[in-house]
Amino acid sequence: MDPKRGSLSLSVDLIRTVAIVLVIMLHAANEPYHVADEMSPGGVTLWWTVNIYNSLSKPSVPLFVMLTGALLLMPEKVGEPLSVFFKKRLNRIGLPFLFWGVVYFAWRFIVHGEVLSGSSVLQGVLTGPSIQFWYLYMLLGLYLITPMLRLVTAYATQNILRLIITVWFLGNGVIPLLGLLVGINLSWWPDGWAIMFLEYTPYAFG
Repeated sequence: MDPKRGSLSLSVDLIRTVAIVLVIMLHAANEPYHVADEMSPGGVTLWWTVNIYNSLSKPSVPLFVMLTGALLLMPEKVGEPLSVFFKKRLNRIGLPFLFWGVVYFAWRFIVHGEVLSGSSVLQGVLTGPSIQFWYLYMLLGLYLITPMLRLVTAYATQNILRLIITVWFLGNGVIPLLGLLVGINLSWWPDGWAIMFLEYTPYAFG
């Protein structure tokens, strides 16, 4: 029990544990498969198994983002100086990000024999040296706007919060689904990890 979090501790630890288990399940279920009607009965079973476990594990990242929001968007933290906030975030993800970034670049150079030029390193820094870094980039963007989100959660009415979530749901759920049904790309978000946090930000209000 964390005395600083009091009764919140059990919920935080439980949510974090469930999210971690779901992330492990997601990666364990990341098994390549072919089109179901082109496979043997065993292949079809694998197809169903992979998709079921993959679907069950999808709440993993939203749970982590909602937990981040619950811990960082408390109204009493509105007055926290920006320097203090960003120093805490730097200690939490900045140094591990730098360390593992160097490790991944070294791996690409030593193991895969990739020639690292200035442009390739810059591209790797901007988009991530490996696909596993997407969550850190999303989290970085979320941290950058957290001080503003704190003001929203502290002073916005419930109707305003509902409006934010509704607009997000329409933009990231309903409109892309309609585009998929009619065969038209209606998504206005360009691809890229740098702005992916915009898709996950409303989970922080959960």
